[in-house]
Amino acid sequence: MRIKSSISNVISISFVALLFLFAFTWIIFDFNGSSSSLKDTWSIVTSIFGGVTTLIAAYIAYSLYDDWRKPQNFNIEADHKREILRFIRKITPLEKKYNRLIMNHFIYSNDPDRTIAIDINEVELNTFINNINELLGLMDELYYMTKDRNIKNLNDHYLNYAQLYTYILIHSESLYKENEKQKLQEFLGTNLKFDFIDINGEQWSSSTLYAYAFKGMQQVKMRQYFSENIKSELD
Repeated sequence: MRIKSSISNVISISFVALLFLFAFTWIIFDFNGSSSSLKDTWSIVTSIFGGVTTLIAAYIAYSLYDDWRKPQNFNIEADHKREILRFIRKITPLEKKYNRLIMNHFIYSNDPDRTIAIDINEVELNTFINNINELLGLMDELYYMTKDRNIKNLNDHYLNYAQLYTYILIHSESLYKENEKQKLQEFLGTNLKFDFIDINGEQWSSSTLYAYAFKGMQQVKMRQYFSENIKSELD
């Protein structure tokens, strides 16, 4: 509807302008006593009309492309956001599983009934890490498309946690199997400090113990951000 209105306005203005130009040119030629004032007027106006129609055609082509491009870009961005949510849904259950496993060994170190063996399934861990890498890659792509700084900040914030996952799991498993309970406690009590920027653009300093590091999604609130973002675009 918008493009039809714009094109109609451009054509109408161009037509009126050419009428004024025709009348003005004819008056000038007739005033100067030209014997072929009408012919000369038509010649000039026709030449100008050819140029004007070329410009109008270019404008219409650009408007059509621009109207096509905007929804197309919107669809691509929406697809990326849905893919991001899909990977978040894959990652979250394993984060919760690993969080319970590691955290319980830290909290209930003297209560074996509250803990289970740290025996990491390599295939499951690789799938978990691959999904995280896919998620971070999708967020990078979406940031390049939208230049939304919140996406970059969420990505960087989550990476503070995710980069620890493999190291914590593998080292914890090794200490557990070597029956190094004290070293495992000390390791899980390691405190990591980091800075991050929230979605309001404010910079913060935070920290996490290795024992509680598997709460990346919960702490960053990535799922909430993208769910609300998609909802606001649909409203």
